[in-house]
Amino acid sequence: MREQLKFPQHFSNDLKECVKNLLQVDMTNRYGNMKNGVEDIKQCKFFASTNWSAIMSQNVRVSFANITIVVTVNVQHLNCAAVNGAV
Repeated sequence: MREQLKFPQHFSNDLKECVKNLLQVDMTNRYGNMKNGVEDIKQCKFFASTNWSAIMSQNVRVSFANITIVVTVNVQHLNCAAVNGAV
């Protein structure tokens, strides 16, 4: 079964593009599973401002608090929403 992805309005185009590539049905075109491995994910425009070295050294200050991610799954679709914060 293939459904069109539906994103919340607050998702940027860069985030949508990254998510689409992570959810590719064809594993040969899925980010993280291609020749460049995790580098494809790290090079997404959505992560352009991410300091991967700081993350690896666990030297990152979180800029948000009290975020709960609610994931609802049913046969028809996957719907993710942030509650009490922004994604």
